[in-house]
Amino acid sequence: MSWNLVNSNRKQSVQQQCPQSAFLSKYGNDGIRSFLSTFKTCRCSKLEFHDYRKCNYYHSDKDKRRDPYTIMYLPDDEDLLSTAESVYHPMSFLTRICEQPSNCPYGCYCAKAHEKSLVRNTGVARLEYNDHLSNMTLSNKMHSKPSLGAYVPAL
Repeated sequence: MSWNLVNSNRKQSVQQQCPQSAFLSKYGNDGIRSFLSTFKTCRCSKLEFHDYRKCNYYHSDKDKRRDPYTIMYLPDDEDLLSTAESVYHPMSFLTRICEQPSNCPYGCYCAKAHEKSLVRNTGVARLEYNDHLSNMTLSNKMHSKPSLGAYVPAL
């Protein structure tokens, strides 16, 4: 996400405090896909303590996710790795408004929109993800969960 300074005094604009709007207006659905493809899919390498809710990387199995654009899973699947896989899924991400946008503990990494104008239509989000799924290969559509192995659909 791009964080541009507003002026030489380094004052933060509303967009810098929560750059969802700047990021989405600049990159649109490509930005959502880029973010969701990588967010919490790799382990954090920072050694010092920091707030895991405001980090791009996972810290335990509780916030670990798979890339939903390479491995097909749905936000209501029973074998999700974590709650993060449900709320940061393309069909769920930014489809609801955050209850505390001005004091959100997740900051710019919140799965919910911090402005009404950023709320994505749930039906459109489903159609976009389903369109992506129709272009995936069968091998990518197979679920894979480390503890369960690979899911192979019955033929």
